[in-house]
Amino acid sequence: MAFDRCAPLADQLDWLADAGFTPVDCVARDGRFAVYAGWRA
Repeated sequence: MAFDRCAPLADQLDWLADAGFTPVDCVARDGRFAVYAGWRA
């Protein structure tokens, strides 16, 4: 955990979108943990 650097959820969703995933969404969130996904055709 000492090396774990959390990035903001918005940044992570942007990275998925930049990689060509659309739509992207956060499906669950609890504190600093999140489950997010992106779909690709």
